[in-house]
Amino acid sequence: MGYAVIPDLIASSEIDSIARSIEGMLTEGAGTRRLIEIPWCVTLAERIARDERLRETLPIGAVAVPCTLFVKSVEKN
Repeated sequence: MGYAVIPDLIASSEIDSIARSIEGMLTEGAGTRRLIEIPWCVTLAERIARDERLRETLPIGAVAVPCTLFVKSVEKN
């Protein structure tokens, strides 16, 4: 195991959109363990799983697991 850098897997405009989407989620509580239940996250995970560049890395039938988003800060730790 390890990691791979895959340029442009997610376009910068999409990253900006994701950042705006999660921004509102960060105002209440410390975060969520259920990010994968949000439609944009499901769509993103499915698209990434189908990306040709990951064909040799991901096993056939790979699915996203629960995605976690937590804010660690002095105020919300």
